[in-house]
Amino acid sequence: MTTTTVLELVEDYMQAIREATAKYYADNYHHLQPPMIYAEPGRRFARIVMEGSNQRTVHAFVDMETGDVIKAAGWKAPQKDKDGLAVRYHLADEADRARCYAAIDPHGGYLYKW
Repeated sequence: MTTTTVLELVEDYMQAIREATAKYYADNYHHLQPPMIYAEPGRRFARIVMEGSNQRTVHAFVDMETGDVIKAAGWKAPQKDKDGLAVRYHLADEADRARCYAAIDPHGGYLYKW
């Protein structure tokens, strides 16, 4: 997969998060501005950041080679599980991407394994 394609997938993913967050805030906190959502690209992962109300949090990480969405363990690193990285969705797979976008919530609950 080319870097350009992954960058486009990351931008589409962030737009889906923005839309879900805007809807959530309009329905529940209409007097507040939704947080800004942007990517901070690194060597291997793009950190998806939510910034608002004087705080920044990591929403998720995206692998810049494969387009995999990974739950965040903290500010600096993605979550690992017994099989390696805790990959939750594959943005390069159209069906998995649609499943991810349908499940997105502003709090990242869709990134937990159930």
